[in-house]
Amino acid sequence: MWGLWGGLLVVSLALAESPNALSKAETEAGFILLFDGATLFGWTAEGGSRWRVEDGTLVGEGDGVSWLRTTSSFSKYQLHCEFRTGGVYLGTTPGGYHLPSGKKLESGRWHTYDVYNAANGFEVLLDEERIAGGQEALDVVGPIGLEHA
Repeated sequence: MWGLWGGLLVVSLALAESPNALSKAETEAGFILLFDGATLFGWTAEGGSRWRVEDGTLVGEGDGVSWLRTTSSFSKYQLHCEFRTGGVYLGTTPGGYHLPSGKKLESGRWHTYDVYNAANGFEVLLDEERIAGGQEALDVVGPIGLEHA
């Protein structure tokens, strides 16, 4: 069901242990890199926490809930996100579509979300297991937000 369609914006976000890069094939296929593994370029913080990059990873520090969100908006895309804690919101920060987990997540372990949102449907995978999906696209337009709580 999920391939690359003409006009589909494809997004890749990695919060992994090393700086991020796209292959030539990914770039030619239309992928864009949301996190370069070194800076907060393309992101803006909201709330009381401070955000920084450490060893190729986005890190939120401080008390209370805060958000780091993209400075660009998205609607139809393919998103890959690697994370340990916090939440991921699509379309906006609080009030957008919060990616469900469907299970208790093991603290301190890296997890992955893969989200496919296109005109003919959406699918959400957590650690390669399908946890949500539908025959219509998610009706969310806006930035991709990361939560620190």
